[in-house]
Amino acid sequence: MPNYLAPTATIRRVYVATLIALALAVASTSGFSATPLIDKPGIDSPFMDTATAPCTDFYRFAIGIWQDNSPIPADRARWGAFDEIEARNRQVLIAVLKEAAAHNGGIKGQVGAFFQSGIDAAGTDSKAALKTALSAADDARYAKNLAAAMALLHAQGTAAGFNFGVRQDQRDATRYIVQLSQGGLGLPEREYYFAKDVRSAKQREKYVAHISAILQLAGDSKAAADPVAAAIMLLESKLADAAMTRIEARDPDKTYHLMSLEKLQAHAPQFDWPQFFSTLGINHSGDINVGQPNFFKAFAALSHDTPRATWDAYLRWHTLRVIAPHMGEKFEQENFSFYGKELTGVEEMESREKRVTATIDRTMGEALGQLYVAKAFSPTAKARALELVKNVRAALRERIAALDWMSDATKREATAKLDAMEVKIGYPDKWKDYSHVVIKPDDYLGNVLRATRAEFARQIARLGKPIDRSVWNMSPPTVNAYYSSGLNEIVFPAGILQ
Repeated sequence: MPNYLAPTATIRRVYVATLIALALAVASTSGFSATPLIDKPGIDSPFMDTATAPCTDFYRFAIGIWQDNSPIPADRARWGAFDEIEARNRQVLIAVLKEAAAHNGGIKGQVGAFFQSGIDAAGTDSKAALKTALSAADDARYAKNLAAAMALLHAQGTAAGFNFGVRQDQRDATRYIVQLSQGGLGLPEREYYFAKDVRSAKQREKYVAHISAILQLAGDSKAAADPVAAAIMLLESKLADAAMTRIEARDPDKTYHLMSLEKLQAHAPQFDWPQFFSTLGINHSGDINVGQPNFFKAFAALSHDTPRATWDAYLRWHTLRVIAPHMGEKFEQENFSFYGKELTGVEEMESREKRVTATIDRTMGEALGQLYVAKAFSPTAKARALELVKNVRAALRERIAALDWMSDATKREATAKLDAMEVKIGYPDKWKDYSHVVIKPDDYLGNVLRATRAEFARQIARLGKPIDRSVWNMSPPTVNAYYSSGLNEIVFPAGILQ
């Protein structure tokens, strides 16, 4: 029987109670607040608009004054308590990285060189780096094999055609398996391709113009780029048409279909799946979860029926789309004009310091995280948080025992699950090793690609190995938290505990 741990009401209560308690208890030991936040009232009355009747507009009553005095910054699409904490954390990270940039060797020197390469705008315009990034799409050796070209792009962070990953089996928590899911789109989701309102139609027009603009920055003429952009849009629309809607994709039963490599090849025969996997270095794929079988049947047919020239243009575009934020001012501004301003309404692009810091957090999060926790989250804070969680767990165990609506057998099961739940606080006990990642102070795009490839290789290496319960799915500076039903664990990065 599959070892699939579904979330329960008890576990959700543990998660919420622990998050609230940690936010109060850790604040006084985090190093940020001169006055312990635990001494403040649970409700911040200066934020309230008491002139508004709560029965008329409770939202305004509860937070109206804060909203009046907290305009959304020009470089943000939203603003709230999490965003305030994230902005403060970002400033701490920038300070840490500036200090690290003056060091040589070790983790500090590595992330410092990464930061310096991004701050140097000239270094991001390297034509050699652009050529390297596009080589997987342009290499003549793979001109006759689309599957191999796509595999190379996936390995450097370009999810062309579909999404690929190695993750825990959602119905057998003891193993990692390959997960394939619908994707390959440049717009956020399938509905953007088909919505009939005026705004969506305008966004599609601007998307095609954006594709053309990026291709022109990469060296194409406008006369060549415009029809290619239209062909790419048509191909993506066909992929979108074959995809599940968001509502359909939320059903875990509809997105779980185990297949062997042989069965996948028979199901979607026009695409060379063995070549795709072997190019990734996977010689024994084992069970593969094909999230949306109908999508992959349609994708394989498109891989055969669509002219190769169109696929080559599509691969080139998606490579450029992924690297554009790291390619210098012209590419970065064009990328922001569509994905930032047009799609999210953000008025201004974030500063280079903020953008580079976010990229390092995304690609080498635990390397940066080591420096962050040394500055912002002491061992004392972690120990105090773990002790608090221990007390919360004990209190909930007593509550379960006192419930009159739960049978003794169910209480035993609930208590066993509560006791088995792992709690991760602040940062990992075992850090990822980045010593093999080559970081150069004058090659920002190359650094991004090398770090991305290293993380992809780390993911591939999980296949066939036991589940690693030490892995974190968020970096220490992240202002968020999560509960994993598959691992029965709650995780609170240091970032959210500030």
